[in-house]
Amino acid sequence: MDRKAWLAITLCSIGIAVNIYFANKIPQAAPTQNPPAAVAPAGATTAITAAPSAAAPAATTISPAPGVTPPAPVIEETHTITRGTVTWQFTNKGAGISKVLLAGTDNITLNQYGKEAIGALRREAAGNDSVIYKIIEKSDKGITFEGTSADGIIVQKAYVLSEGEKSDEHLIHLKLTLTNTGAVPHKSEEYYLYSGAANSIRPDEALKPSFFWNDAGDATQRLTDAFSGGWFSTEQAEMRSTDR
Repeated sequence: MDRKAWLAITLCSIGIAVNIYFANKIPQAAPTQNPPAAVAPAGATTAITAAPSAAAPAATTISPAPGVTPPAPVIEETHTITRGTVTWQFTNKGAGISKVLLAGTDNITLNQYGKEAIGALRREAAGNDSVIYKIIEKSDKGITFEGTSADGIIVQKAYVLSEGEKSDEHLIHLKLTLTNTGAVPHKSEEYYLYSGAANSIRPDEALKPSFFWNDAGDATQRLTDAFSGGWFSTEQAEMRSTDR
């Protein structure tokens, strides 16, 4: 070979050696490559599987704090009083009269289809008596319930059968006492007292179902058909009366 050929071979060798030298001196970071995307042919169905991730923490169960006892369910307390042909059945649920059984020639059960006990105290006409009551006194003449509302109102209901010269086995007296033990003044001026459910005894009865109340000897009666409207009455959903 002539001198030009040898010169070309020598230069190429030197270039290769320089490249190898600098390649070893400067390390190159490994390129980050994304996994190739799977391409499905037209019309095919593909399923994409997520890459496995770190294990999720196991679900934990929250236990009640030590020493905290969940509230126990309300246990019904009942009491029965019989006077003559009348049997009064009381319950602490609503602190009132669950039923009244009239024996003898009457053979009627009062409040048989009632939603609550007679004497249940409501804050709304369509509500219910939510106070949890206990029997604090009972005898063959009466019974007394007591409970405290969520806003600190102590509610006491005392039922006593009528006695004396003009007493009647069908009459009972209710004394309702409200005592405010809360931190704020008691502003509610309206309560509803459940008086039981009425239904017809027989289709041809002379006296239609009605309710009445007695305010210091002044009795007022209202027939239940007053709520249905008609020729001589105006239909209404409820009737309110305030006695002070």
